[in-house]
Amino acid sequence: PEMVQRTVALLDRLNEGAESIRLILGPENRATIDQMIADHGGVASNLRQLSADLNQTRQQLDNILGDIGESVDKARPDIEQAIVDLRVTLSAVAQRIDAITYNLESASRHVDEFSREIRKAPNRLLFSPEADPVKD
Repeated sequence: PEMVQRTVALLDRLNEGAESIRLILGPENRATIDQMIADHGGVASNLRQLSADLNQTRQQLDNILGDIGESVDKARPDIEQAIVDLRVTLSAVAQRIDAITYNLESASRHVDEFSREIRKAPNRLLFSPEADPVKD
């Protein structure tokens, strides 16, 4: 009896499942399912096309990167020479700036000394002092 009850319950559940499947695969849903299957084929086709396009784009990028690498390799000696030339030029400019700074400091000291002398004796602008003796 218990086994029979279990079997009957199992058959009832199987019948309910079969009815659910029949409703799902009914005429109303069949068109929708057919459309989904047809769309799935379109999606798969679109994915294949997208994959092919991505492969082509990747190859183009690889070619571009290769070209850039070659250009950099070809230009490397010129760039290195330009850097060497720039270092030489900067060194020369730095030396000139040092000389200009030294001369400016010297001129500033002379102007300070001249100003101090004029403050002490303003008449020196009009009358020059006696010349220092010069050795022959």
